[in-house]
Amino acid sequence: MATRRIGSLLALAVFAVVCRAQTVERPSRPSPRRGNLPADVRPSTSTANPAGLSESAIGPHTVSVVRLQVPGKARDAYNRAVLDYRKGNLQKSASHVERALEMWPAFPDALLLRGLLRKATSRPEQAEQDMLAAQKLDPGFALTYVALGDFYNLRGRYDDAQRMVQEGMQACAMDWMAYYELTRALLGQKQFAAVLQTLEQWDAIDSTSRPLSHLAKGYAFLGLRKYPAAAAELSRYLTEDPQGEDVAQARRLLEQIQNLPAGETTK
Repeated sequence: MATRRIGSLLALAVFAVVCRAQTVERPSRPSPRRGNLPADVRPSTSTANPAGLSESAIGPHTVSVVRLQVPGKARDAYNRAVLDYRKGNLQKSASHVERALEMWPAFPDALLLRGLLRKATSRPEQAEQDMLAAQKLDPGFALTYVALGDFYNLRGRYDDAQRMVQEGMQACAMDWMAYYELTRALLGQKQFAAVLQTLEQWDAIDSTSRPLSHLAKGYAFLGLRKYPAAAAELSRYLTEDPQGEDVAQARRLLEQIQNLPAGETTK
C-alpha cells in the first residue's frame, strides 16, 4: 500500500509540472529582465493572450544584423500584428504578420509570431517549422529557444526540449525562462538530481521567481523519495506564493506526504 501511494505521489507531482494543459496560465509574478530578453513565456489560451506569450514577451528584442536589414514597412506590419496579438485578435494579427513576411521573408520576429499563432490554432507542425526558421535566421534570438522548449514540453518531447534549451544557453544570454523550461524537461524525464542542479543555477541568476523554484524542488525531492525535504520546499512555496496557481496541488501533495507511514517520512 505504501509503495503504491508513493508511486502515485510521484506521478501526480511530475504530471503537474510537465503536462500543464494549455488552458492554464502560470502564476503572474514580477519577471526579471536580463539585457533585452522578454519577460515571460507561458502556455495559455486566454482571450487576452491566446498564443502562449505574455505581452512583454512580444516586442523589441536584442537588435541583430538580421533585424537591422528588415525594411520599415515590414516592421510596421509586424508591429500591427503584435498589437492585435496582445488584444487577442488572432485573425488580424495573422493577416498583418503574413503581410510582413511577404515583404521580408527573412524576418525572425515575424516568423516566431506566426509560429505562435499557428500553435494557438492547432497547427503544430507548421508552428514548429516557423519557430525553427526564426532560430536559424538569428541564432542569438533567445526567445526562440524558450518558445521551442515550451512547445516540446507541452507535447511530451522532453529530450527535444532539453536539447533546445541547452543549445540556447550556449548560443546566447538566457534568463529564468530557460531554466524553467529545462526544469520541466528534466522532470519529464525523471532526472531529479539534474533538476536540483538546474535549480541551483536558476536561483543564482534570479530571486523573483523563487516560489516556482521551491515548487520544482519539492517535486524533485519527491522523485528522489526525500520526503522531509520535499515537504519543506512545498511549505516554502505555499508561504511565498499563497495565491499561486499551484497552491491547491502543493497543499494536496504536502498533506499526502504528512500522511505517509512514519518510516517513509523520515527518509
